[in-house]
Amino acid sequence: MAPEQPKKPACGAFGQFMNEKRAEFTKQLQGQPASEVSRHVVSTWKAMSEADKAPYQKKFEDAKAKYEKDFAAFIAAGGVKKKGTMALRAEKRKARAAKQAKKDPLKPKKPAGGAYGCFLAKHRPAFIKECLGQPVTVVTKLASAKWKALSEAERAPFEEEYETKRKAYFEAMKSYVPPAGAEAKEDEDEDDNDAEEEEEEEAEEGEPSPPSKKAKKAEAPPAKKAKTTDAMVALSDDILAEAKKKGLGLKLQAMMRLPKVVEKQIDAKAALVALEEADGKAVAAKKALFGA
Repeated sequence: MAPEQPKKPACGAFGQFMNEKRAEFTKQLQGQPASEVSRHVVSTWKAMSEADKAPYQKKFEDAKAKYEKDFAAFIAAGGVKKKGTMALRAEKRKARAAKQAKKDPLKPKKPAGGAYGCFLAKHRPAFIKECLGQPVTVVTKLASAKWKALSEAERAPFEEEYETKRKAYFEAMKSYVPPAGAEAKEDEDEDDNDAEEEEEEEAEEGEPSPPSKKAKKAEAPPAKKAKTTDAMVALSDDILAEAKKKGLGLKLQAMMRLPKVVEKQIDAKAALVALEEADGKAVAAKKALFGA
């Protein structure tokens, strides 16, 4: 049986503190929402002196040293390192970049988004102006709501526009000749894989996702990936501004939309502290918040 890969300690001294005190604080605040426990953890940590935090820093350093020793033993025993989420995402970026570099700039561009895509392209400037100063996701929600409110007759011009573009694309592809040594790829499944990868990254960064293939067929607004939700834990302007100053604005917004964060009503301040302690790594921050 292959040895189990050791888990890397996350979120530095704060992660150690949270792991040690979580059960105690949960018991103290029994009956109160998880968000209150998170607030209590953060406020307690921030009120501690450097001397009080020192033991947890040492615990983290000891845990890190043990991890490195255990990991070396894991490899020596024939274990194979599993790539983490960040590494896998980086590979996807590189693969996509390599694929895009090989694309022929003269190849006809396939229209995307169906009738909704045409509607969004026409009205995006107006929606952005209407939501001036608000997150990009608000623009997406507004566009989605406007589209859903349209009657079949009002949608018809956009459906016709998309159909015209689609026919023009296929007509242009008939005469398209790919460069020597390259192939013209018309594999829709491959296109869908690209779209799914883009949606995953944009969800992590808090950007709106393009319409999925199902959305295109139904000509409906873009759907969020399963790991995020339209619901969002309350995020005050002050905390968001603080997060943006630290370069964590988009990551914090994305984290506050995670289903588990919404379900537990995790405090935005606690999430921001976890992100800071994890050097902006969302996966490590989530491990610290949920002890997983």
